[in-house]
Amino acid sequence: MSSGEQQFRESLRSFRWASSSNNANISTSKSTPFSRLAENTSNFFGSVGNRVQGYLPLTNNGEQEDEWFTLTRWQRLVGFGILFASGALCFIIAFISLPLLAIKPRKFAVTYTMGSLLILSSFALLYGPFAHLRHMISRERLPFTIAYIGSMATTLYFAIG
Repeated sequence: MSSGEQQFRESLRSFRWASSSNNANISTSKSTPFSRLAENTSNFFGSVGNRVQGYLPLTNNGEQEDEWFTLTRWQRLVGFGILFASGALCFIIAFISLPLLAIKPRKFAVTYTMGSLLILSSFALLYGPFAHLRHMISRERLPFTIAYIGSMATTLYFAIG
């Protein structure tokens, strides 16, 4: 058996795709630290994938937002990542412009508010817009939601107007 074939069989064994009868032919005496690291890493990420597989965010009542689930989990995660990174970038720009707050308050207010809206949108995309809205206006969170959105609106009003 060639060394390439042996490595291929070892990689199959680490993903548990090969049957146990095929694994009996593989000798483990040539395992290197790199191959053990690769095997441990693939086992770890394989188990994480198995634990995460089938996860669907649910609303408070245990109902799924069927119309929202036309997006795949990967598409929601990518959208979440893009919106979250964009919001973080807006926060960074806002904090860089913080020393200029007395001269140009509009720049800080707009970038900070835009960052907040993008972060809120990213979580709405991840959980579903209606589930996220229901969560935000729940009895326990409603005062904080009103204060947060009110402060963003007031900041924009006074900075732009």
